[in-house]
Amino acid sequence: MHARFRTYRVGGAMTAKSKAWLYQMLRGGATIALGGLAAKILGAVYRVPLTNLLGAKGLGIYQTAFPLYSLLLTFSSTGAPSAIAKLVSQEDDKSGEILNRAMNFFLPIGIAGSVFLGVFSPFISRMQGNKEAYLVYIALAPSVAAVSAISCLRGYFQGKRQMSPTAVSQVVEQAVKLFFGLLLCYFFGNTSAGKAALATLSVTISEAIALFYLLVKFRGKKEMRTNAKFPIKRLIGVVLPITLS
Repeated sequence: MHARFRTYRVGGAMTAKSKAWLYQMLRGGATIALGGLAAKILGAVYRVPLTNLLGAKGLGIYQTAFPLYSLLLTFSSTGAPSAIAKLVSQEDDKSGEILNRAMNFFLPIGIAGSVFLGVFSPFISRMQGNKEAYLVYIALAPSVAAVSAISCLRGYFQGKRQMSPTAVSQVVEQAVKLFFGLLLCYFFGNTSAGKAALATLSVTISEAIALFYLLVKFRGKKEMRTNAKFPIKRLIGVVLPITLS
């Protein structure tokens, strides 16, 4: 960053180009920060009524699935935004080829995680000593694949120095989860396990809507595909250290 900054200085004064770049960097950072803050606030607001609706038993069932869910996300999406943003920025990827390759790599992993979570939900829940949790796993399973695609798209936009899609999608996730989570639990949840499953279903709904929003934003860019093939080994080489850490 310092080297790039120095190239835009003439006679010790900032050029118009360097000022524009600095402004864009600060605006992007502020956008991500504000989006993350708004998402955290919505998440905190959601947690209080959700706890009351689920009760102690329902909350225990609800939380059962998230350690394994988080582990699957580590393999299917963690590291993708940072790695893709870095490569898109370096390569000035105007064709969307890096995003295309990243999707081809991460999305199958996410789909495999979704299938695993859905198919083996009864076995996993029994292993955890909570047979009723299998509904939670089934409701949550599709979101693993959705998050994989979301991570790739967020990385692409960040590499293009467009931070608002990431910030807006984070807020959309939390707002949709809050709305559907409370709505479904209040009107349709009859048992603790049922309420917990509906609460996790709201997570899947929120990820699906966030993904739809990002896809619409990407299609609006009218990116043109090329026949060039970005080396998948290079993508893995950037993603792997971040994922392992």
